[in-house]
Amino acid sequence: MEDEKDILDMICRSLGRAGYKVYPTQTCSEGFKAMQQEQPLLLLTDNFLPDDQGRELIRKIKGNPATSGIKTILMTAGVFQSAGKDTATPDYLLQKPFALRELNAVINSMLG
Repeated sequence: MEDEKDILDMICRSLGRAGYKVYPTQTCSEGFKAMQQEQPLLLLTDNFLPDDQGRELIRKIKGNPATSGIKTILMTAGVFQSAGKDTATPDYLLQKPFALRELNAVINSMLG
């Protein structure tokens, strides 16, 4: 999930070329709906989205036994602070700006 269309398109092209199936969305509500339908292995989300924060979506995912196994990457240009075993803590924090090769390497390592 990424609300900036240019960034979303760039990420989708890169991951598509790497062989990943991508379900692009621009809001948390769209992303949550897509996740329930598609059951992805990984969620890549920006933290600041128009309708909610990406970390709140991560909290929902990690707090639900049916979706708690989904790997999560949170993209942010801001400072991220986690309190211990907070369920809103992503599996990987990706600081913006980032290189697409870094994103691909992280995803490859997470999905093995």
